[in-house]
Amino acid sequence: YKAVVSTQSTGGMLAVLWFLFVYISAALVYYLENVNTESEYFKTMFHSLWWSVVTMGTVGYGDIYPTAVLGKAAGVFVVFGSMIFLTLPMTVIVSRFNEVYDDMVQQEKLNGPDFTSMTLRERIVLIQTRESPRTL
Repeated sequence: YKAVVSTQSTGGMLAVLWFLFVYISAALVYYLENVNTESEYFKTMFHSLWWSVVTMGTVGYGDIYPTAVLGKAAGVFVVFGSMIFLTLPMTVIVSRFNEVYDDMVQQEKLNGPDFTSMTLRERIVLIQTRESPRTL
């Protein structure tokens, strides 16, 4: 819980970057698909935004797709870019989890276990594992 809460500011920044990437990729594909002829699928910017969100979310419905060569190239760029945006939050959360866990282990080594946050059953198990088993 502490690891996820402590990454809120980083998560907010990644969300803003994700929305920016969605908008830029949608504008790029809209332009590339409509530069020479009017596209069958990318008639408006909203169609392009829909395609970009679906593609970056790795859903890929297939209802809208680029048909021009440059549009397909931009589509590949968007797919690989979305992989980066999907993995970045996980690496941030996992690294923060490791930091919080290391702090917790260090704190337990210094102060001993925190009995106030344990249930009675957890206390009994802890006592039984640290000492020879006995009944309480």
